[in-house]
Amino acid sequence: MPITYDQRDSCILEDFGLPDPTEPGWERFSNGAFRRVDGQGVYDPRTVWQAPHTNGRLLAHLMDDWVGGSAYVTVVGQPFITQRIYYADVAKTQMMASVSYTRNANQQCTQKVTRVYASDGVTVTATCTETFTFDANGFANGVSRVIS
Repeated sequence: MPITYDQRDSCILEDFGLPDPTEPGWERFSNGAFRRVDGQGVYDPRTVWQAPHTNGRLLAHLMDDWVGGSAYVTVVGQPFITQRIYYADVAKTQMMASVSYTRNANQQCTQKVTRVYASDGVTVTATCTETFTFDANGFANGVSRVIS
């Protein structure tokens, strides 16, 4: 069968019912679900926000890499955003995660605090605080990250 234009831009993963992947960095589609492995073990990337699985890199980039495309979002502050809240439901009653931004007089982000909530939507299961520093000319010159 010839490949159509639409097929060239996609990837089809077949489900062969294989066991979970075993090596960090691997991902497998098995028994109708995606399974990923990192240094802390195997997890389902669709429910990572409900679990205590808190890989620092995952938490720091959660909003951009995963939650951003599958959640209902409330954004506060325009044009400079001060907060984003990600909900699991359209009624926005169950928080998945939130990101708060602190800005300096030049509206540069000096601190970003990401919180991930348990499945109750209230209890914070992990927090990532990133602090950004700038030189006298306003150029970013450092970042620190604390996961708790």
